[in-house]
Amino acid sequence: MKLTVTPDGTWINVVSRAAWLHPFRVSVSADLSVRVRHGSIDGDVPRIRMEGEWIRIDGTDMEYRPHPDGQPVLDIGGDALESGRSMVAARVVVNDQGEMDVTDPAANTVVHVPDWDSPERTVEAGVGYQPLAVLYWQGDRVVQRYPVVHHHLIRYYRPGNGDRPEAHFFGAV
Repeated sequence: MKLTVTPDGTWINVVSRAAWLHPFRVSVSADLSVRVRHGSIDGDVPRIRMEGEWIRIDGTDMEYRPHPDGQPVLDIGGDALESGRSMVAARVVVNDQGEMDVTDPAANTVVHVPDWDSPERTVEAGVGYQPLAVLYWQGDRVVQRYPVVHHHLIRYYRPGNGDRPEAHFFGAV
């Protein structure tokens, strides 16, 4: 650690050799399968649907036991992309009070949103999205991944009324 005191303030520089395994790190393989490193929203770990079963992104079941298939994989192949970019996003579903039902596996998930820029994208009541990574495409392959989230998340919900739509706000913990 290096401490420098100047008339304008104090600077503290820390050099760490340890790798930082940030939450929600998105990796994409050549076969267009996505893995998302462990992260949480309001303390709940999102899930990915694989072969009809919801698996938490940390590779555990709802009782935190290791899942036999390990970490789930999100298949993003075959989605038509006119814009050349898409999002891997956290998707939360809330009730009328803005609360997420953590016992419902579909209430906190990770999804691929190929039509993020489309004006025809459906807005669903009670559903909020937080981009985890932007994927840039050339043809049918991902050529660049831009991470958006580097921390666990908390969520705020503002209900809509006649003058304004509902809104979901996500912040770093």
